[in-house]
Amino acid sequence: HFGQRSFLIKTQSASQVISRACALQRESLGKGPALDAVNRIQEAVLACLMDIFEYKQLDLLTKIYENKMNVNDSSAVEEYKRVCGEYGASVVSKLGLSGEPSIDEMAALSSKKRQYYSSPGTAELYRMLSSSYDMLAKDIDEVGKKADEAAKVLKMANSFFYGK
Repeated sequence: HFGQRSFLIKTQSASQVISRACALQRESLGKGPALDAVNRIQEAVLACLMDIFEYKQLDLLTKIYENKMNVNDSSAVEEYKRVCGEYGASVVSKLGLSGEPSIDEMAALSSKKRQYYSSPGTAELYRMLSSSYDMLAKDIDEVGKKADEAAKVLKMANSFFYGK
């Protein structure tokens, strides 16, 4: 999950070290099979990382902070920062809510936001917003099911221990 930022940031840092090492090797190799091998190594590392959704989120977030994105929609940028956990790791924070809304309310809002940002041909930021809310909705559903199961286990334990 994206909340495990330190792991993602360390992974991103390691990929940058690999990229720099590959660049240094390219300078000294010229052309040939060794250069092809260096290029394949770098491509494989980047392809592997970009298969991880949370890394894609972090990559775009990094581009935003480094002003490498030409985005004029400041509210979408703030929305993206929020859904990425910049203002808190909880679902309530990622959705910009307060209090203790129900799991169903959070799932519905996440799905609504996913639909709002999804339309064919939209910019990368909007596609990632839509995908981020889609992933959040799936996580809400998964953890909600686990919460229901845990409640049943606690009820059974209370009945066993206390006859309640």
